[in-house]
Amino acid sequence: NKTLKEKTLLYNITLQINKGEFVGILGETGSGKSCIANAILGHFEHLNSYNKDNSYSYINGSISYASQLPFIINDTIKNNILFFNEENTERYQHVLTICQLTQDLETFPGRDFTEISSNGTNISGGQKARVSLARAVYNEADIYLFDDPLSSVDSIIASNIFNKVLLDFLKDKTKIIIKHDLTNLERMDKIIYVEEGKIKWIGNYKEFIESH
Repeated sequence: NKTLKEKTLLYNITLQINKGEFVGILGETGSGKSCIANAILGHFEHLNSYNKDNSYSYINGSISYASQLPFIINDTIKNNILFFNEENTERYQHVLTICQLTQDLETFPGRDFTEISSNGTNISGGQKARVSLARAVYNEADIYLFDDPLSSVDSIIASNIFNKVLLDFLKDKTKIIIKHDLTNLERMDKIIYVEEGKIKWIGNYKEFIESH
């Protein structure tokens, strides 16, 4: 069926991620990396005409997600981060620090009470990305899914965030990060390489270096 085929974005995906694992998903632009994120989030319908009983996704726990394109609402920076969650002042302040937002807030007259405009033009792209990331990190969840969240962030700031957020603050959590580069792969438990909507390779960093 041509219409059905045109809608198929991922093929024969079998993927198991264990509790507490840090997983990196790699692939060229358009390879299907973000599609895997959407599949994990339950945004896709499963199509399996051969064995319908084995076509399913099972997520054990809650998910906190930061998308590739930062989602910003016309509200204060603080409310963009809390996003209707109850405020835990200690956690909130710590998240501001590890997401490298503290110094940025000093440049705004209202600090975190500064209202972001409806089109987000009064903050930079890197600041939007960090506010979106801070929202995902502040939210207490079992699984943290990040779709290339630091692509618009300065490399030094991105490195600090990687160390303080992913390796320290969320060290005991299950983490999945979709990446566009090869940095920090050695810090991950599992690497998944995606090509043309299929998982082409899964292994650890040592295996990845040996095979590539």
